[in-house]
Amino acid sequence: VVCHDAKDLCNADRATLFLLDETTDEVWSIVAEGIPPIRFSKTIGLVGATVLGPSLLNIPDCYADDRFNRDMDKKTGYKTNNILCVPILHNKTKKCIGAMQILNKTDGEPGKGETVRFDDDDIRIMMSFCKVVANSIVILLERKDDLNEKPMTLTKKEKPLSQLESKNEKEKETPNKLKVKGNQVMPDPNVQ
Repeated sequence: VVCHDAKDLCNADRATLFLLDETTDEVWSIVAEGIPPIRFSKTIGLVGATVLGPSLLNIPDCYADDRFNRDMDKKTGYKTNNILCVPILHNKTKKCIGAMQILNKTDGEPGKGETVRFDDDDIRIMMSFCKVVANSIVILLERKDDLNEKPMTLTKKEKPLSQLESKNEKEKETPNKLKVKGNQVMPDPNVQ
């Protein structure tokens, strides 16, 4: 959804969301349109330059830029003309946690029109968009860390899954005896 929205906002052909893996000093594509997920050193290519800066890069002719990594174009047969690469910064620490790369802005329908340069409006939109993306990434990473750190234990109020399943089976057998609390809607006994 994030990549689809990014390319739509800029009228571009493709978008890729990269995250920084600090344990390996690599960037990896959480989503890459048109190619399988990729992983490479944070010192390589325009994404690497964006993450290391961190700096926004608007490259109108990527083949004229020595930092452009041509390997992916060679492997896929895709021709990258221009790139907008925006760093994703942690909203509180301002530390770079990834980058959004948008490829081949067009003046018509993405992939069919003539390639044109990313403009100031694209930059402003993507900088704001990446702030929202950063917030979502941070929340997801915090939740992941919380899940990894907390052992699975049952409190006195929680029931084991086996007890919940048997309770649900009993409710299915006698749906008319269910009690409705507050503004909940009672299930239709005819729908299973």
